[in-house]
Parts: sequence; structure tokens; C-alpha cells
Amino acid sequence: MAVNLWDKGVAMDPRVRAFTVGEDVAMDRVLLPWDLAGSAAHAKMLASIGALAGSEAASLVRELRAMRDAHAAGQFTVADSDEDCHTAIENRLTEKLGPLGGKIHLGRSRNDQVVLALRLWMRDAALELCGSLGEYARAQLEFAERHAGLPLPGHTHLQAAMPSSWALWAQAWVEAALESMRALRHLYSELNRCPLGAAAGFGSPVATDRAFVSHALGFDAPQRSVVDVIHSRARLEGRLLHEIAVVGASVEKFACDASLYLTREFGYLRLDPAFQTGSSIMPQKQNPDVVELLRARAARLRARQEEHAWVAAKLPSNYHRDYQLLKEPLLRGLGEALEVLEMAALLPAHVEPVEERLRAALTPDLDAAREASERALAGTPFREAYRETAAHGVIGAAGAASAGPGTSRGLPEHVRTAAAAELRVAAVECAALEAWIRGTRGHFREALERVFE
Repeated sequence: MAVNLWDKGVAMDPRVRAFTVGEDVAMDRVLLPWDLAGSAAHAKMLASIGALAGSEAASLVRELRAMRDAHAAGQFTVADSDEDCHTAIENRLTEKLGPLGGKIHLGRSRNDQVVLALRLWMRDAALELCGSLGEYARAQLEFAERHAGLPLPGHTHLQAAMPSSWALWAQAWVEAALESMRALRHLYSELNRCPLGAAAGFGSPVATDRAFVSHALGFDAPQRSVVDVIHSRARLEGRLLHEIAVVGASVEKFACDASLYLTREFGYLRLDPAFQTGSSIMPQKQNPDVVELLRARAARLRARQEEHAWVAAKLPSNYHRDYQLLKEPLLRGLGEALEVLEMAALLPAHVEPVEERLRAALTPDLDAAREASERALAGTPFREAYRETAAHGVIGAAGAASAGPGTSRGLPEHVRTAAAAELRVAAVECAALEAWIRGTRGHFREALERVFE
């Protein structure tokens, strides 16, 4: 039978237990391998300061490694009867090693223990999210390269405005992805501070070697303020969720555009039939449900950020049990973001611009800004050139000038050339960020492997 780490011999009302544990067992199943790594580093540190014999630490690490391997094989997890992953680990150690298992907790609290597990998970999550953004950026880069010469009417207020191109359109999504990758790289540097040693948020009564644990787990350094270890949990989690929401907002806009361009009314894009669904009553209907659900799922990522913020925002200093409810939006938010990015990276290869429809949509009135600019370059003040150009067209109810039927003069020079050069620069930056991901992940994984040796 599982024993709570804080048990003092008083039976708990089962209704209170169910309410206080909530979904924590399910969330802690995700954190279990990270808690095992942190526990192995802590056991080695206790031996280094003489609080454990070397043989005791070796036995603990050996059993923690066995738990890690059993978890990877699906043979060990946090049971429903366990309160959390910390309880599951210590109970298993005690079951296998007797009283020695109870020595593992010296010098730490569940407070800094869970922050450490979350910090390790978040380092990995930031790298995984960054890698998925790189794949999405590359998919958009490839789309831009395939369709670089094709026009796309640029719209403002959902009305055709000026000539643009698919390369310029795709470049926007590339730049948004790179911006998020840069932000995650910076966030990683903030995450790369080891929290263990803060205990309940006031430092450990035992003179632990915080630098030892930090080095063992591949952190840059220990987190300086033991009080801020607890505070920073919500703050850093919130920043990761903010970046997830920013990614969602960009993907949502991409999906909104694609949804419009796939309609019969626009007709700028065709969607691969394998990516379409149908109507249960209308035989002719083929529906872009995948695009619409991508739009909805991307938008939902903001809700995870908001849920987390509302739980964390009202709390005074130090630890409160409210923090337990921060795990779910964080862990689910990352999983949902990765699903969104996976589909967003697939779509560009499964949509095709409709060239004849695009060229027909590039009507002469879209050249009005170009014509006014050319008049101004020839010596006419721009405001006068603006009015002269407007006078050549017919001003409709919406205030748009129309030169009648026909086609525009084609893509302006700045549209044809700008995106190509800038996309090459973006591709170089993407490769550099991907190289950083590989190098950082390699260092991180090596440290986690060594800690179990």
C-alpha cells in the first residue's frame, strides 16, 4: 500500500484525498523520468557531502536506473494509489532497499523536487517545441520556393489591394516561426538554472552542494535565490505557455488564410483530396475540416495560457497547493502545440495554388499604388499623383478604385526579388537554430545518461 511522504499516522478522509490529488497522478506520470534523474543527482550529491556512504548512493542510483528502465519498458509508473511521482519513487526505493530508501529525501522538499522535475521537463519541452517550429519553417520555405513566381492578390479589409506573391505570404509564417525559435532559445537560458537546494523555499537545513547537482544535470549554474525558486516556477511556466500561445496565434492566421483561399469564392488554393472530408447529406461537398480544426486548435492554445495565469496570479509569496493545478495547462499545452505544428508543417505540401484563378484575380486596379508612385517619381507630388490615379478609376461603394476588366501589369520588381533574398537569409538562420537545438539536446541527454552511472 502506498504511503504518503508526509504521513503522520492520521487517516485521511478519502473525499479529501480525491479532491487534493485530483489529476496530479496523471500529470506526474509525465514527470516521473525527470524526477528519477533529479533523484539520482541528489543521491550522488548526498554522498559527496558525506551524508550518505558511497555504497548507499550507488545502491540508490542503481535502483533509480532500474526504475527508469522499467518505466521506459512500460513496467513502472505512478500508481493511482500514489499521491505523486515523488511518493511513487520513494515507496519503490523503500520496498527494494528498506530503510535506505527513506534516506533519499534528506536535504530536499517536494517543493524543490517538483520544480526540478518540471525544470528538466521544460528544458526538453523548449527544445522539442523549437525543433517542431524548425520543421514548420522549412515546410513554408519549401512552399515559397516551389511557388516563388506565382502571384497572389494582397488583401486588406478582405478586399484585393495590391499585387503580392506566395513567396511573400509564406515568408511571413517563416519569420514568425524563427521569432518564436529565438524566444525559446532565450527562455532555455533562463530555464538552465538548477532549483534543487531551495527545499521548501527557504534553503535546506543540510549544507547541500547545489553546484554538484547543477553540474550533474547539465545546468549552467544553480538558481541563486531559494525563495525565487518557488516564485519562478509559475513565472517560467507562464513564459513557455506564452510562447506556445504566440505560436498558436501565427498558425491560426495561416489556417484562416488557407481556409479563405480554399473556398470557391476565392479559389486561390486546391487541397489534396486525401486531406478533405465530406458532407453526410450533400454528395458534392468536399470540406477542409483539417484546416478549420487547425485554426481552432491553434486558437485554443491561448486558453491554456489563460488557465495557468489565473491560477498563479493571485498568490502571495512562497509555495501554495494551488501550484499543483499549474501542471495540467502546462503539460497539455505543450502536447497540443506539438500536434498543431505537426499538421501545420504537413499542410504546405498538400495545397496547390490555382494559377489561372490567381492571374485573373490580379486586376488592373491593384496597380493603382504602383502607378501613383511612378507619377510621383516622375516629379508629381505624391498626394496629387494619388488623386490623379484615383480619377482614372471608378470609385465603388467600398471606396476602392477599379480600372475595369483585364489583368494587372504583373508582379512589381520589389515583390519578385525581395522575398527570394530574404528567404535565403531565413533559411540560414533556421539552419543555425536547428544546429543549436542538436548541440544543446546532445549535451542535455549526455548529462542525464551520466547521472545514472
